[in-house]
Amino acid sequence: MSLKSLLPIALAVLLAGGAAAGAPRRERYPLEVTGRPVVYGHEPFTYLCIEAVDGTVYYVHPDQQQELRTLPPKLYVFYGRLHVGPLPTIEAARHPAGTMVVERWEETVER
Repeated sequence: MSLKSLLPIALAVLLAGGAAAGAPRRERYPLEVTGRPVVYGHEPFTYLCIEAVDGTVYYVHPDQQQELRTLPPKLYVFYGRLHVGPLPTIEAARHPAGTMVVERWEETVER
């Protein structure tokens, strides 16, 4: 191939890369769960979980329990990751799906 035939290809690659760099990027989270915040247990030993629409229950990390307890019981999309390491509390052992560390959430439309 000659240099003249490679020039249009190189130009197209540069333009495509520049267009993609200017496009807004959507944040990616390892775990996206659509569900409701639900309180489990009996007073004074209650704890918060997220019940996904598929029936999976995720224990909410203890550092976030108070903040997420204020959410009304509506349908949300929770974005975050699974906690890695030792179980934060004994209640976490009751939910084999894992302990979710919620990074952010947004309300969804009821289905």
